[in-house]
Order: sequence, then structure tokens, then C-alpha cells
Amino acid sequence: MASDILLSLVYVGLSNHGVRANQGRQADSVIVLFHAFKGHAGLSDETIRRCQYARNLLLQNRVSTIVCSGGLRQGKKGLGAVLMGQWLSDRGVATHNIIIEANSCDTLANIRNSQKLLGRRGYRSALVVSSALHLRRLSYLLSKETVSRDVTLYMAPYPRRPARPEPTWLSDVLQANYEWVSYALYFLLPRTIYNRIIYFTRDCATKTA
Repeated sequence: MASDILLSLVYVGLSNHGVRANQGRQADSVIVLFHAFKGHAGLSDETIRRCQYARNLLLQNRVSTIVCSGGLRQGKKGLGAVLMGQWLSDRGVATHNIIIEANSCDTLANIRNSQKLLGRRGYRSALVVSSALHLRRLSYLLSKETVSRDVTLYMAPYPRRPARPEPTWLSDVLQANYEWVSYALYFLLPRTIYNRIIYFTRDCATKTA
């Protein structure tokens, strides 16, 4: 147990260092990735941290548009992306600065669908906002999977401080273990089985491209 905690926290530190090259970068847009629901129709703390950072990027004029992506789940009162858009709107972000991508249930579909929406609107670059741990794995996936090159992506993890609610050591340990399991499944399983597990565990409403 102690060794797992130590390894997890070391991995968190390495991930935070490894994906910060794009801090301060500007882009046409930002894609904020849905994390999870809280309760029946609320946003998880992690999703809120991501939304907060996307809003800050817009207020700093580093992007002009926020794409809220993901959260297609069965049995939920509302779509994750729609709830994120509402969260941003309630905090002063104009609706014309928000694009909703509500047809995806996994990270790669988030990216592919968001790129399609941005490309149709003439955007050519996007920051991708999530946790450093998540973006480290996403960077690897993008190096192995086929995605559009029309919209250039830059990983942009939210700063741990002043993120609110601030991540805890326990949330770091849990997320690190989740990422390790995801890596293992991706490496070991055929892609069709891997996708079925993702759709089942996330209670996806439908399969996405």
C-alpha cells in the first residue's frame, strides 16, 4: 500500500513536469474534456477544475472558443458537455464562445469529434485541457492512433494551484492507478475488446467514432 502511494505520487510529479511545455501558448480554441458526473446530474470536482482553467484561458485571451466535449452516458439527467457549457455560461462565458460536443464517451472520440467541429468552423489549433496524468496518456494514444492533422493539438494541463477544489493526494493516487490500468488494457487487449470495456464501465449511451 505504502509503495503504491509513493509510486503514484512520483508518477504524478513526473506527469506534471512532462506535459507543461505548452504553458503560456495561445491557440484558436480550447477543448475541455469531461471527466465524470457527481451524483445524478452534477459535475465532478475534476470536471470543474478543467472548466475553470478553460474559462481562465478565454479570459486571458489565449483562446477565443471553448469546446466542451464528452459525457455521453445512459441514465443521467443531461449530457456532460451540456452541463459544462451551462457551468461556463453561469460564470459569464458568452454562448457564442462555447461549442458543445456531446456525442462522445471516450477520450479519443472526444478529440476526433472536437477536431471535426473545429475544422468545419475554420479553426486550426486547440489547447487540450485535462489533468497532467490524463494528458500524458492521451499524448501516447495520439502517437498510436489516427486523428485529424487539420487541427493542431497542444496538451495544456490545468495548474494544480490555484485549482479549486484543489486535488488531494488521495485523488492523485486513485487517478494514477486508473491511468496505469488504462495503459495495461490498451497494451494487452484487442482494440474491439478494449472499446467494449470502456463503453460498459462508463455506461455509454451509444458507441462513438
